[in-house]
Amino acid sequence: MSLELIALFEYIKIKERFDLLTKNSIMDWIKNRRGSTNPLTQKNDDPVRRYRTMKEEEQMTDIKMTKDSDCRTWSLQDPMLIEYHDNEWCKESHDDRHIFEMLCLEGQSVGLSWRTIINKRQAYKEVFCDFDIEKCAALTDEYLDGLMQDERLIRNKAKIYSVRRNAIAAKKVIEEYGSLDSFFWSYTDGKQIDEHWETTADMPAENELSRKMSRDLKKLGMSFVGPIITYSFMQAIGLVNDHLADCAYR
Repeated sequence: MSLELIALFEYIKIKERFDLLTKNSIMDWIKNRRGSTNPLTQKNDDPVRRYRTMKEEEQMTDIKMTKDSDCRTWSLQDPMLIEYHDNEWCKESHDDRHIFEMLCLEGQSVGLSWRTIINKRQAYKEVFCDFDIEKCAALTDEYLDGLMQDERLIRNKAKIYSVRRNAIAAKKVIEEYGSLDSFFWSYTDGKQIDEHWETTADMPAENELSRKMSRDLKKLGMSFVGPIITYSFMQAIGLVNDHLADCAYR
């Protein structure tokens, strides 16, 4: 018998086995799926319907993301920014330590992106005693100069020294007003300002209140507290709520 015939017979045997297995598999599937609904017409088993359902779910997800994205646009580039936007930004804070931390961190961001600072936040907390006001006010020139060698920080001498300078001013505020909380929230009579902006274009970079606060802070001896930075600080501690009206995290 020629090699061609042998190969042909082997092919026929293999095909017969395959056909039998396929037939048995189909019959077993039908038996297992028998019940109240014909498996060949069951909606959930219709691949076209399944595809349409999946696309509809994806579209609904896209719609939700689009709804949030206008407010979250600036944060979507970085996981830490997303966390900050969703759980901290524009949330009311009445804790002096946190208020002082945000005042200092906002000052560090002058001329830089907030993304840069938020990713260095932990390093700043480590070297500045978790922004304990008393401890920051007592930092020595030698210690602050040493921080200029720390690559984790923004190595700008004026910015590094501003933390101590702001802490000394903060102590004076606390002596007069009882707390930073009382001082800063007095600007809004203890109430959060919420304009329910519709678009990010509506949101100001500064306003009359931030300009007034900036002048007052400079008179107290604080630095890196211009009106734009001060407005960002107001957002950071929740004096203003600038989440858009349709933002799920407002």
